[in-house]
Amino acid sequence: MAEESVYGIITNIQPYSVHDGPGIRTLVFFKGCSLRCQWCSNPENIFSYPQLRFFPEACVKNCSDCIDSCASNAINKIGDQLKIDFNICNDCNDKQCISTCKKKALQICGYRIVAEELVNEIEKDIPFFGDDGGVTLSGGEPLQQADFAYSILKKCKEKGISTAVESCLNVPLSTIEKCLPYIDFFMFDIKIISAQTHFDYCKTGNAQILNNIKFLSAIAKIPLLPRFPLIPALTDDNENILNIIEFMKKCGLKYLNVLPYMKLGINKYEQIGTDYALPSTQPPSKVREQEIISLFEKNGICCI
Repeated sequence: MAEESVYGIITNIQPYSVHDGPGIRTLVFFKGCSLRCQWCSNPENIFSYPQLRFFPEACVKNCSDCIDSCASNAINKIGDQLKIDFNICNDCNDKQCISTCKKKALQICGYRIVAEELVNEIEKDIPFFGDDGGVTLSGGEPLQQADFAYSILKKCKEKGISTAVESCLNVPLSTIEKCLPYIDFFMFDIKIISAQTHFDYCKTGNAQILNNIKFLSAIAKIPLLPRFPLIPALTDDNENILNIIEFMKKCGLKYLNVLPYMKLGINKYEQIGTDYALPSTQPPSKVREQEIISLFEKNGICCI
């Protein structure tokens, strides 16, 4: 297969990002992730296939074009509110409702794109990158689409574009080894050390993740930035914090990006027809946030 014919599924290309690696970056959201973290702020990127997404604020209440066009009878109205049976819709290959919706209240989340085409889009942003910027592959999990991610990273490096990856690292070691020569900056999560607790909150074990972190910390010659999602009542207990500190010390990791929970992306769950697992969870207090940062820093880990 020619490299130009390698394709992947993404949801968005976001230019001018300043929070996902050094400098100004173009952020590419890959679709598909093996984890099911209860606090995920990008649920539209969890499943690997394109999905229907409904934006109710754009819907015209007296319009029924999408209802009439749906051969699966997945779209109906209750009063003046449009209701979608996403279980039926996700099995539909027709998607006539999209073309009939004049206000774009119905959209497909996720589309196929060839590697060469995506790199061409990234190249358009080169004038804005400056000395430090570049492209960041995010998601979802970009390394889950291993061949596609490899092709994008390699092509970007060949064109002199700096590359970064945001990964949960729940991927085969062989994928990391293949892509690593073409990565300039690597960001990854250290969420929970307990295997059982990680499974409870992310629906996946963490042995592969922790082993991959050990591998990267031992051999990588590029900057590594671990990230810690601070989720009240899930990841913020002192036992987990101390376990993370011990693990990071063993790996020689001295920097940590602490990410306090925010109510981001909750509306996305309803838009794709799924339930949010933490509706009553609130962001951590500034006091608790500072306590945790202080605990890391007292143990020699610099929090960013």
